[in-house]
Amino acid sequence: MTTGKSARNACAASTSELSTTSVARIRESTARTSRPRSCTIQYNTDKLARGMMERVTIAETYVDFGVREARGVSPAYERLALAVARDEQLLALVAGLPEGKRQPNLLFGVVRLLGGPVDDPAAFRAYVLAHWPEIAAEAGARITQTNEAGRCALLLPVLAALPQPLALLEVGASAGLCLYPDRYGYRYGDHGVGGGEPVLECAVNGLAPPSSVPHVVWRAGLDLNPLDVASPRTSCGSMP
Repeated sequence: MTTGKSARNACAASTSELSTTSVARIRESTARTSRPRSCTIQYNTDKLARGMMERVTIAETYVDFGVREARGVSPAYERLALAVARDEQLLALVAGLPEGKRQPNLLFGVVRLLGGPVDDPAAFRAYVLAHWPEIAAEAGARITQTNEAGRCALLLPVLAALPQPLALLEVGASAGLCLYPDRYGYRYGDHGVGGGEPVLECAVNGLAPPSSVPHVVWRAGLDLNPLDVASPRTSCGSMP
């Protein structure tokens, strides 16, 4: 039998133990539930920061393309590149593409291929926003390739100085436009070489220009994705 004092002490002890246990459980439960929420918040913050950094990087890429590659060559692509670089909505769409599919010339080429406008930035923006699923799908299935016949003007002095005739093999030939250095015309300052078309112009600094085009008797090109220059779908990626 328990006296009143003993009963009060026992009750107090029991209440104290219950209180301590409850507090411990509450703390444990709070720790279990709060940690994932904290991690989720941190993850979302990191993801947001990465997204912002990606858009900044993409914007810089488009500015660089417009200023360094399109300026003086394609006023239309220069305008588009600088407009995209300032447009958060377009940058967010481009950031959703795989990393290797975000380059300006691929985006602009795909829009041209699908029949969209590339001369007016406002019309281009409206088209991209309205047709983004088709644009993203087409961009995912395509790659850009460099087809720059002007490189032959740089190679010609070396090719013409080699023992003739020549056999040419180009690895990574794309459409093979650089396999015909003997069929173009060239102009090095005031000095002309060859009678073909188009005429490729090249500045000369310190080296004497060649006096003739090389004599090519065999040529071949290797490429993982050879292009047909006669196909309209091939030329859509060129700068207008």
